Amino acid sequence: MNRKNIKNKLQTILDRPGVYKMLDEKGNILYIGKSIALKKRINSYLAKEIKRNNKIKQMLAWLWDVEVFYTDTELDALLLECKWIKAYRPLYNTALMQTERYGYLILEDGPHYRLRWSRTKPDTALRIIGPLTHPSLSRQAEEFFKSQYPFMDCKIQEEACAKVVFNKCQGYCKEAERKKRIEFIHELLSPGSSLPSMLMKQIETYSEKWEFEKAQQFYGYLKSINYIRGIEQMTNKLCSQNVIGRLPIEGTLFYKYYLIINGSILYTKVGMLYEENEIIQALRAYKNSQQEKEIFNIHKENIDEIKILYSFIERKMHRIEV
Repeated sequence: MNRKNIKNKLQTILDRPGVYKMLDEKGNILYIGKSIALKKRINSYLAKEIKRNNKIKQMLAWLWDVEVFYTDTELDALLLECKWIKAYRPLYNTALMQTERYGYLILEDGPHYRLRWSRTKPDTALRIIGPLTHPSLSRQAEEFFKSQYPFMDCKIQEEACAKVVFNKCQGYCKEAERKKRIEFIHELLSPGSSLPSMLMKQIETYSEKWEFEKAQQFYGYLKSINYIRGIEQMTNKLCSQNVIGRLPIEGTLFYKYYLIINGSILYTKVGMLYEENEIIQALRAYKNSQQEKEIFNIHKENIDEIKILYSFIERKMHRIEV
């Protein structure tokens, strides 16, 4: 690490929200990070007494310079960091770079209503769950569905199936069974579903019987089901939510207002609280002028940004209905 160069750079860096790039001697980007206090964050890399893993030690050994870009708010910093990591793919950033691994659980509109995991989004399906950013949890949810409805992957037509003829299969491909499968998935994803509590009771039952492997298996099912339910809740809420969000600009008397339509920041405006009514009217007028334009869709390429925005809408923003 070129400690002298970094220390000199710190003299000009402010404690404001923003994004930083860590560079090697040739100007290659080693790492991109964000902070609500850039000076403190970058200064922390100079501390010798902190225990670090080998990966960070290796990165710091190559560190030669730091570039900073200030943002108005923490939200802006998070979104910019996400965008830059995907664009530059720095060597020492691992999160937010593997969007090709993201995918969907697809309930096919075919003769068997087959449920499958896919890394591409089909044009048509009975139900598309996702995009999902945790393939292992998604696969576990798929495993759970198939444990409830065996032979979901069967491709044999009922009339040509020997297993049905000789009563070796209950006929999961029959119309009545297919309808049950759809109803089960719809009920599972509904806000008031009782399935998570039922799975929790099953885990407790197995634990009481000391059947810990089964309890662990059902805990995995519960974790995966809660995950896809959370994604479904997030995407449904964002796609039906039109709000104006307000965040303070650190160290000033100003606020930043975000016009958020169907999961997309359509427009922003900066002002003080006494100007809020005017700002809201301006944002509403802008929204009305854009109604004919296509609204942002949620795909696996932008799901990380969507999750960031949703988190701020739910937890940190003052919200004003459009």
